[in-house]
Amino acid sequence: MDIEQLYKQAITGDAKAERELFSKLTDRFEWLAKLKISNPDDAEDVAQKALQVIFSKYREAAIDYSFAAWAHKVLTHEIWTYYRSQRTRRKLFTPWDETADASFTSDIDHGFRRRFAMCWKELVEKTPRYARVITMKREGHSTSEICEGLGVDRSVLYVLLSRARRALKDCLERGIEK
Repeated sequence: MDIEQLYKQAITGDAKAERELFSKLTDRFEWLAKLKISNPDDAEDVAQKALQVIFSKYREAAIDYSFAAWAHKVLTHEIWTYYRSQRTRRKLFTPWDETADASFTSDIDHGFRRRFAMCWKELVEKTPRYARVITMKREGHSTSEICEGLGVDRSVLYVLLSRARRALKDCLERGIEK
């Protein structure tokens, strides 16, 4: 059963549907939180906090749209709350480095970012498979997950990654083709 059907049954008091609903949400939320938060323990904590909020409010909440979208919005809010608290904690407990340059924005090379974006677009248009491999790797998927998703062997995956990186590097070195 999908999440929307489980939600409709759970708000009527069906305990089995409620358990299944929160089991599905738990798996999905922990996976999503781990994509967004590098510390796995913190990611699990954030997912659990979001699930607590959903559990306490889902029966009374006036949800005018999809329950799944509402639940995802709760998780997104909890992830942002986590990052805001992390930033505040760093400001309070990280000693000030007197030698550091306070204007971190001067380190950003906007020209490079623009070139990279154009090269990425070129890679996606010319060889979408390379772009998919890099995207999956960047999203934190394991090698075996990527191989399974693409239906290739490990050695083929390494060749694809190498070629994709080489294509991006070559594009950045030569500049953008008009």
